[in-house]
Amino acid sequence: MVALASVMDGPSSDAISREVEPALPTIFNMLSSSQSSRVRQATAWLISQMIKHAPAIFLNKQEHLKSLMEKGLTHIQQDHVQVRTMIASSWHTAFE
Repeated sequence: MVALASVMDGPSSDAISREVEPALPTIFNMLSSSQSSRVRQATAWLISQMIKHAPAIFLNKQEHLKSLMEKGLTHIQQDHVQVRTMIASSWHTAFE
């Protein structure tokens, strides 16, 4: 997750969308099912980087935005502070 998030800065938004969008179900699954708070934190950071560099992945597809909001809300309510911070940061980036 960290490696993927690290390469978001560089490729075009279209290239990121093309390569990453098929992996969204797996990414959201990692956020929801990982027992490790560090994995959830890294996954939340990946999502925030995706929103920063390729916002159309979420903003142009209602099902992706819905997953972002539903999964994010769950983690903001009950996860570790680092994960909550990453989720809130991704929401801020998406809606600014």
